[in-house]
Amino acid sequence: MLAPNDARITGLRCLEPGSGSAAGVASAGSPMEVLLAVEAGAALFGTGARFAAGVQIEGVDEGAIARVEGWLAGAAWPSPVAELRLAIPASATAQLADRLLGVAAYLRVNASPPFIVSAMRGPDLFVVPGP
Repeated sequence: MLAPNDARITGLRCLEPGSGSAAGVASAGSPMEVLLAVEAGAALFGTGARFAAGVQIEGVDEGAIARVEGWLAGAAWPSPVAELRLAIPASATAQLADRLLGVAAYLRVNASPPFIVSAMRGPDLFVVPGP
């Protein structure tokens, strides 16, 4: 049970954009998505606090993957239990064929201290050679 003033990542999946498959395989030089399942306690959600969520993938340059930002109860996080989609551009995986990559995500709630932080390591992602 989540405390009323808490927030966390509850799931992490890598998806192929066209099929939505979460098989853990991506093609080098093809875009993909990371889907974060997130949850905020009722009291915290009601405040409309700011949040930022991002993902890090081994071998992908910092800054290549845009993070999701907004407010609880805003367009990006409209209900206490939500899913955040992070787009991974084709250029991020172009040089990573035949590599097994670790995937991790973070969530930070509040614009200033005290921060609420949640992190999760996801399933590994294997990048196959592109077309």
